[in-house]
Amino acid sequence: MDHPSHSPYIRNTLDEIANRDSTKRRLCGHTFLLVLTLLNCVALYILVVRQAAAAFNTQLDAAVFSTAATASIHGKAVSLVAADGSLRAGAGTSVYLDAVSMASMDSMMSDAMTYFYLAPSGRPGASSVLATYYMPESMTSVLTTVMIKSPNLALCDDASVTNMVPNVQFQGIVTLNDKQAILLEAGGTNLTAVLVTINADMTVVYGTNKSRRAYVATGSIANTIGRISATQFATTYYDPYVNATTPYYQNIRVGTVASDGSITMSRPLRIGMANTATDPSTMSTPVALPAVPNGFLVTYYNANSLNASGLCVVLVTSNATAGASILNQLCNTKYQPAYFVDSTPVADNTVVFAFHDKNNNYALTLATLQVTSSGQLVFRGDYVLSAVAGSFDFGTFYSWYPKPIVRALNGGTNLALLFLNPANAGRPTTQVLQATSSFAWSPVSPLLPLSDTGFTLVGATAEAMTGTVTLDLVPLSTTSYMTVYSGEMDHDMGSGMDSSMPGHMDAMEEMNPLRISVVEFLDKPIGVGTSNGKSVVLNGRTKLSDANLRAGSTYFTTTMGDIVAAQSMGDYYMVGNSTLVTADARIGIAISKDTLDFSCSTVQ
Repeated sequence: MDHPSHSPYIRNTLDEIANRDSTKRRLCGHTFLLVLTLLNCVALYILVVRQAAAAFNTQLDAAVFSTAATASIHGKAVSLVAADGSLRAGAGTSVYLDAVSMASMDSMMSDAMTYFYLAPSGRPGASSVLATYYMPESMTSVLTTVMIKSPNLALCDDASVTNMVPNVQFQGIVTLNDKQAILLEAGGTNLTAVLVTINADMTVVYGTNKSRRAYVATGSIANTIGRISATQFATTYYDPYVNATTPYYQNIRVGTVASDGSITMSRPLRIGMANTATDPSTMSTPVALPAVPNGFLVTYYNANSLNASGLCVVLVTSNATAGASILNQLCNTKYQPAYFVDSTPVADNTVVFAFHDKNNNYALTLATLQVTSSGQLVFRGDYVLSAVAGSFDFGTFYSWYPKPIVRALNGGTNLALLFLNPANAGRPTTQVLQATSSFAWSPVSPLLPLSDTGFTLVGATAEAMTGTVTLDLVPLSTTSYMTVYSGEMDHDMGSGMDSSMPGHMDAMEEMNPLRISVVEFLDKPIGVGTSNGKSVVLNGRTKLSDANLRAGSTYFTTTMGDIVAAQSMGDYYMVGNSTLVTADARIGIAISKDTLDFSCSTVQ
């Protein structure tokens, strides 16, 4: 038997060997668990992080929206067309201030261009509108067309010699159909309706043939013309003024155009109350009411504090046998218009009137009126632009009345407004509104001034002087319209003005404002087209070819889809010197020279 001292040594050695085997097994187990954990982390990264990244940079094939869109959305911001959900380049609201470059009109600018009026071509989707203006120095009226090349580019055509008419003033133009329009022409003391022929190539021809001209009135102090149907129009005018004690009235005559172009005028229809030199009434342009056969509405009002009438509306119908006759009339004393009233139909039996309400601090007001099936006139509601208020206390410019312009767009779903803003030095301003179910309106855009910041109608004195600024507006599509403001006046800025100030005109300097602009409003941006134009980035980063972005800057889109930087002007943003965009055109932030981070959260 071994010595007792040898036994512990053997046992310890065996225990050590056993412990080593156990350690190896534990080490293998730990290694296996570590590898398994790492594999799980990799899987988690693939499943979560990469998927999240993919979600952050969401793209859709453009064909999902429209197979025809791929050629036009290359590197452009896009939105959906409300009518059919198709994709289009462009988003938000844009105002192209100088759509008609004044440089392109140099050949016509030897004289001022005043009383600039616009009318549709009569053809849906046509790329031109009719235009007339008056040149006071040569006492010549001009008939021409404005051709729209793109939302930011239009050209005013040179007028033919036969369309430049001396010693007359065109006081309005209405389009009857795609081949005919009517001019209201004042020459000497006579007022005449003149047929205009619209050719297939969109050129226009002034009617010199006697059969295409019709006498309307003599000695009228103010006149209007409105379209009633494809073959009828209505004119308003006043009896000749005799003296301060002899009353005179306002009248309506309806004109009918035969297939050969000859014009027949109805007998005069007297409306409203008698006028005197100190107690006159003011009429509006006739507006068609399709729900009433050959029906139309005309407003008048007396703003004299002794005989204030409120807003008076007359429903008139006409036929070839009986002429024009009154069906109904109503005066609403809730409203007291000041200056002129304009109107537009928004449905077959519904009309919106625009005016400055003397009863409400001269605020620009939209009043909606319906004609019921029984022929009753009912006011349904109103909308007040409280930011467009206050009287036109514009010093030297008491010799003319401002007239807001309102036109229905998109079947009456939207309204386009154009007005001189008394709260902003009389600057020409526009706004787009959307209908609500309660006969009210909600803004689609903020108030958008169309003039440069130096423009002002505020004079230093209250002397009455010759001068006028007129406005007009014509729809181009369901989501766009053209505006114009023009005029000629002596502007008394007073001797205390600094002549170095931008937009300043020396005391008593002549001013000839003229600007033709295009306004377009689309849905909000939903994404940006990729560089190949085959897909749309709905959320995340996108590279823009040939871009020169400034990292950290916010970028906007125009309605043409161009991605642009803009300077905040408060309620809107300025792109360069000639384009305005709105907050809903914001698309994202640049993170590098050629990369834009687009997110739905950046779209207001």
